[in-house]
Amino acid sequence: MSSSVAYFILVGSCAAAVHLAVVYGLVTALAMPALWANPLGFLTAFAVSFVGHSRWTFPLDPTLHGQAVKRFFLIAGTGFLLNQAAFYWGLRWVGPQAYLPLLVAVMVLVAGATFLLGKLWAFADTREAVHETTRH
Repeated sequence: MSSSVAYFILVGSCAAAVHLAVVYGLVTALAMPALWANPLGFLTAFAVSFVGHSRWTFPLDPTLHGQAVKRFFLIAGTGFLLNQAAFYWGLRWVGPQAYLPLLVAVMVLVAGATFLLGKLWAFADTREAVHETTRH
């Protein structure tokens, strides 16, 4: 397994744990519907995900964070829209009592596409810049 895949799994697992904890906390503490809590969990986890991926999975020059964060948010946001749609239909199918295992399943399905798009596009140009600056 390549180090970028290992870091992706580690960072993604941490971000997923944050996402799930926020959703669980909002549902249990505030009685917020899971479908409404999910976007707040995503936004919180996005920060964890971007920081981790930009430091370890796809290391980049800090001066290039602006470009990478926009690209990664586009990828993660699109993934989240797929997540939210699948979560909505899953909740209708299995019911709201199973929101947590359902959310885990949906997040795992979207993660593979996020890795590929992050590697091939969001952080692609920035990684080349880091390698160029470290060679000189």
